[in-house]
Amino acid sequence: MIVIKNVLLKNRKAGILAAIGICSGLLIHATLSALGLSVVLSQSEFLYNTIKMIGALYLIWIGINTIRDFNNNTLFEVQENQRHTKYLFNNSFQEGLLSNLFNPKVAIFFLAFFPQFIKPNDPILLKSLFLASIQFLIGLVWLITLTVFIFKIKDFMLKPLINKIFKSFTGSIFILFGIKLALEESK
Repeated sequence: MIVIKNVLLKNRKAGILAAIGICSGLLIHATLSALGLSVVLSQSEFLYNTIKMIGALYLIWIGINTIRDFNNNTLFEVQENQRHTKYLFNNSFQEGLLSNLFNPKVAIFFLAFFPQFIKPNDPILLKSLFLASIQFLIGLVWLITLTVFIFKIKDFMLKPLINKIFKSFTGSIFILFGIKLALEESK
């Protein structure tokens, strides 16, 4: 949803930057897992819940901003102007990265999934980063494919009625995901 929102709100480049941000989070999670910090997260209910709540509030914040745009009756607009490049990078990339980093389930996934592929004599950090790089590439191919598809149907999505429906739906989904994450019981 973050990639789709960025493509429609800004442009194709913003969607790709959001995708790179999301996938970059995988490399950070792999590094933290290899360094043993995912174990700390899985064992500390307070830390797990803190990250979970930050992630939930972040998703709710994205949803509220999307719906607020809907209530202002503004359309997603293409911002092709070059002066937005720094803003696009900061906003789109960071939005993707933060949505991944503040999801403690990703860290737990790395903790549960990667060890079966790492032998006792393997360099843990290198092997973790190698495995995360594979996941990074697969995720990036998928999200860039999604970006290209959404960009192709952008004119349809920008029709006022479709846009309003999509924005209210998207904002509601972000809020519901945030609430669901916040209300989930600890590990």
